[in-house]
Amino acid sequence: MHYLFITLAILLRWLPHPWNVTPIGAIGLFSGTWCPPRIAWIFPLIPLAIGDAITGFYDWRIMVFVYAAFALSAVWGRLFLAKKRSLLRFGGAIGVNAIMFYLLTNFPVWLVYYPRDLAGLVECYLKGLPYLRNMLIGDTVFVALIFGTHHLVQKFAAERRVAA
Repeated sequence: MHYLFITLAILLRWLPHPWNVTPIGAIGLFSGTWCPPRIAWIFPLIPLAIGDAITGFYDWRIMVFVYAAFALSAVWGRLFLAKKRSLLRFGGAIGVNAIMFYLLTNFPVWLVYYPRDLAGLVECYLKGLPYLRNMLIGDTVFVALIFGTHHLVQKFAAERRVAA
């Protein structure tokens, strides 16, 4: 099922979409929930790397933080959702994932593109707020789709086993 979600994420990178409204963070949360920790972090990076190879890479100093932040999404999936899932836990995982991504990725943007002073730092993080909002929206939508699809597939498979 992970490969289906990775393929979907790669395809969605080609479609027009608002910045940060992607399934990458949701794939990280999903893989952290269902995969062994030693490999869970790789699943959000696969579509990210393929998409970047197709659409074009950007400043490596920023990319390192973007990739690290998406790898961390698997950690949040493990911490919040691996043992127990509820709306509150999903909300916590989505919120922490988006906020940590925002905090981690805006820092190198500040270092590369803004004056290296407090005013530049504040300006950078303020200008990043619309992207935080978009990531919260994207993660919420794609978490619902991915986890919902997984739940329905599991339910359907269990019903088929009982019927057989």
